[in-house]
Amino acid sequence: MLQRWVKMKVLLAVAVLVLVLVAHSEAEEEPTLQEHFTNLQQHVKDLGESFLEKAKAAIQKIQESTIATNARNWLNEQMEKLMPKDS
Repeated sequence: MLQRWVKMKVLLAVAVLVLVLVAHSEAEEEPTLQEHFTNLQQHVKDLGESFLEKAKAAIQKIQESTIATNARNWLNEQMEKLMPKDS
């Protein structure tokens, strides 16, 4: 009976030690407030660059579309008709 009690006490001590080690290792992995802000700043920068690239691509696609080209050509023709000729 005494041996069983000693074994239980040792197992309990080992279990507590494992829990303490796990809690300690998890606590070390959490980034500091400064690291959070640095990561946030980088994330916002990446989002801005991504948005800028997508916006440029969309504008270029619109400018190169046939509707935009036809509209520009039609407006240029109308302006040429309205402008007095220097003949």
